[in-house]
Amino acid sequence: MRTHRDPVAFRSGPTPTVGRKIARALAHQRAGRLLEAEGIYRRILESKPNHPDALHLLGMIAHEIGQHDVAVELIGRAIAVKRGNPDCHHHLGLALEALGRLDDAAASYRRALALQPDSADAHHDLGLTLKAKGDLAGAAASLRRAIALRPGYAEAHTNLGALLEAEGRLDEAVTSHRRALALKPDLAEAHCNLAVVLQAQGRLDEAVACSERALALKPDFAEAHRNLGTALHAKGQLPDALGSLLRAIVLKPDYAEAHTNLGIVLRDLGQLDGAVASYQRALGLKPNLVEAHNNLGVALQSQGRLDEAAASYERALALKPGLAEARNNLGTVLNDLGRFDEAVACYQQALGLGLDAAEAHANLGNALLNQGRVEEGVASYRRAQALKPDPAHEIVIATALPVIPESKAHMLAARRRVEENVERLLGSDLTLTDTSRPVASLAFYLAYHGLDDLDLQRKLARLHLLANPSLDWTAPHCREGAGGVSERIRIGFVSRYFHGHTVTKLTRGLIDTLSRDRFEVAVFHARGTVDQSSRDLDQAAVRAIRLPDNLNEARLRIADEELDIVVYPDIGMDAMTYLLAFARLAPVQCVTWGHPVTTGIPNVDYFVSSAELEPDGAEDHYSERLHRLSRLPAYYYRPPAPTQPPDHGRLGFGDDATLYVCPQSLFKLHPDFDAVLADLLRRDRRGRVVLIDGLSAQWTRSLCERFVRSFGDVSDRVQFVSRLSSQSFQNLLRAADALLDPFHFGGGNSTYEALALGVPIVTWPGRFMRGRVTYGCYRQMGVEDCVARSPEEYVEIAIRLGNDREWREAVSGRIVAASHQLFEDMAAVREFEAFFTEVVRLAQPGRAAADATRG
Repeated sequence: MRTHRDPVAFRSGPTPTVGRKIARALAHQRAGRLLEAEGIYRRILESKPNHPDALHLLGMIAHEIGQHDVAVELIGRAIAVKRGNPDCHHHLGLALEALGRLDDAAASYRRALALQPDSADAHHDLGLTLKAKGDLAGAAASLRRAIALRPGYAEAHTNLGALLEAEGRLDEAVTSHRRALALKPDLAEAHCNLAVVLQAQGRLDEAVACSERALALKPDFAEAHRNLGTALHAKGQLPDALGSLLRAIVLKPDYAEAHTNLGIVLRDLGQLDGAVASYQRALGLKPNLVEAHNNLGVALQSQGRLDEAAASYERALALKPGLAEARNNLGTVLNDLGRFDEAVACYQQALGLGLDAAEAHANLGNALLNQGRVEEGVASYRRAQALKPDPAHEIVIATALPVIPESKAHMLAARRRVEENVERLLGSDLTLTDTSRPVASLAFYLAYHGLDDLDLQRKLARLHLLANPSLDWTAPHCREGAGGVSERIRIGFVSRYFHGHTVTKLTRGLIDTLSRDRFEVAVFHARGTVDQSSRDLDQAAVRAIRLPDNLNEARLRIADEELDIVVYPDIGMDAMTYLLAFARLAPVQCVTWGHPVTTGIPNVDYFVSSAELEPDGAEDHYSERLHRLSRLPAYYYRPPAPTQPPDHGRLGFGDDATLYVCPQSLFKLHPDFDAVLADLLRRDRRGRVVLIDGLSAQWTRSLCERFVRSFGDVSDRVQFVSRLSSQSFQNLLRAADALLDPFHFGGGNSTYEALALGVPIVTWPGRFMRGRVTYGCYRQMGVEDCVARSPEEYVEIAIRLGNDREWREAVSGRIVAASHQLFEDMAAVREFEAFFTEVVRLAQPGRAAADATRG
């Protein structure tokens, strides 16, 4: 805040006639009659083009009306005529600063002070310029000098307070602002500045009162409206905050900081498009506004625009490398993108910058667990707990599992520890204080142990209900006697993975092809990435809705649609969809095979699978009622044919090598599979087992170390390739002599892609559906040459595929000829339609009567 400067003339004088004209113009200028004053100065300059007073004072008018470049030119001409006036240098500094030329402005203030060292105003304005340059120590010295020269300088006291607030010295800042107000009680700027400090101290009611006092004194004070808006936002009064910030922008349309704050409020109101627009408007006005870049990243991340969010955080960090909050936020995006190693580095840097917050330690713990560094991840969560106890973190700590087990014994020991911890917590009084956050422990890696998960999944569900009883919520239209019967069945599909992901590939065809005469289809994105696949899916649905990050609000958003059926293509991979599934959001709730394991959740009614996939007695594997379609439960689009021929050499392998490719996520490789790989490599000395690097380098390292312990004599012939593009992945499949389906949890999407190419896959069906997908595809095709009945036969089939080219080509031909049975299967869609119609009829008795009437 700068004080008002009355225009002054040079002290050594003009002629008496010109002097009277200058005096008359000054009177107009001081009274705000700028046009009249300007006219007089210009008439003087017509006869005396280099008159220093007229040039100087006309330059001040130009500065006052915002023509700062004109002001610099005019005042510069005045100085060229007569250099010895300190006011002229001072006013030139004001105009240069308004143009953003801070170094030049500081130099002008210093020239003014060289001529008049006791100018409190020049010291004051130099201090504000140094603050804008980031020289806080120099700014403080200048402001303190101004106060020493003029102890009653209220504006200098409050500006010193603003500087102390920027340095985090809040108590001293309050003292400075109160001194200013003691000197000048009606100084609106001091009330406004004091509000900022009080808000930073958490004294929100006092902050609101200070902003309101500032506005009572100065109703059109845009900064005070902004401060009032930020305090109201902090109090949770979002509509009032919105009004205050809009008022600030009306008064000052180019107020970049207010546009940023408006974006924050809009984001919290769930208006993400509006928030993004506000941040972009702020950056259009002030491209280097760090807070706008950081907050734009938050909004883009909430929209699923993860790559754009990462770019916004990186721009914020380029401008302010020490901004720990942006570093932490970048870590969350990288973690969401599966770039766990980079996420860990970001969180560690944020903590190194002083962000000693529970959230940052928990974020680091989550990323470490994703890397498979269990002990370190648990330690980070415990540090978070020490800073801010959170029952949700207790569940995460209790259920942490290795990504790549060291051995089967290690895997079983970790599983027993989880079982014991869950039992212990079930006997506690664990209760979440914040029920709006979608935080849950999914114990994701349990599904890859090859064991029956039903009992443990039920216990995990009970544990989440114990911690948050509000999860068991019923939508109004699902309550007894509520809701009517619509003409078409309203069906909603809910997932985080509606983008370029396996879940979309398994689900999109069904969403595309369900009868629009009988079904009204909505798609709900629980966050997730935005890409071409997500946009295509949105086009296929009647409505596409992006759910807010707040669990309670997301639940209400789905309930507003009054659905007849909710379909979760996957439950168990994302906390939001897992927790949503506890609520009764539709009379019928189903899950299918995107994550092929039971949920244990009481309000999930059906698991939709296939007779081709399930073994006898599979009903005992599910907490849901198992429904077996006769066809595989997907309308899967045939992948486009590759455009390049396969070539071993281009993939880095010699032509004489036999390539046994297992193109699966590394956590699917159960320790039981190690013996098969060892036997295969020992029996085929030309053999190479080819795997794809994990999302984290730690996964690859851990698996290599396990292989050395398990079969060190041939483990050097296990080779890893970097993660691949879609085209390169197809080339790897076609370069394989045999594809290997791992035990207990086999391929899904990769199986469809390989069989579309006619590439044989060796498989040994497991005890549970998750280990039988490749087998189910072969059954539907009627081609079972590569289905083994034992691990020994598995190795025999793999070696024959690798070394008997004629047989391999014959098998490949049979696969190609029958592959049409897997793709674009309308029979599966018709079965889904019949199932959906029947279960809605059973859940809503009125539906049968309505159908009969229409019939």
